[in-house]
Amino acid sequence: MQQTQCNRCGRAVPGYDIIHYGSMDGGYREICSKCFNTEAAASGGLDKFEHAELAPVQLADCDGETHLFHFRARLIEKIRRALSTKHVREDSYGLRIADHQVVRGWIDWDEFGRMLISFEGWQFKLEIRDRSEEL
Repeated sequence: MQQTQCNRCGRAVPGYDIIHYGSMDGGYREICSKCFNTEAAASGGLDKFEHAELAPVQLADCDGETHLFHFRARLIEKIRRALSTKHVREDSYGLRIADHQVVRGWIDWDEFGRMLISFEGWQFKLEIRDRSEEL
């Protein structure tokens, strides 16, 4: 498995444990999840933060083949997928449903109603899902 050096603590960690952290203005660094959690906690004023080490989990699929899962890596990929699509856009009328006409996520009910005004007479499907489910 490929190892990457953390730009903060210098440890060599597996590639799935690296986060590209920073901003366009200040640049980006590759830091390990422990350093990322420490920095995020400090910026949020959490002075008694303790980093939790989550052990990988092996699960078998329907064919009996085992797969190793690293929870943080799965969470980051879920976030990347969720962030890769723009569901609403803003124009002179306020927030509008984006071109692909699918809205996902948390939206204020009044704001959602305003976004639907331009679709008067259309059919739509509303799904209410548990927040832990991927949409």
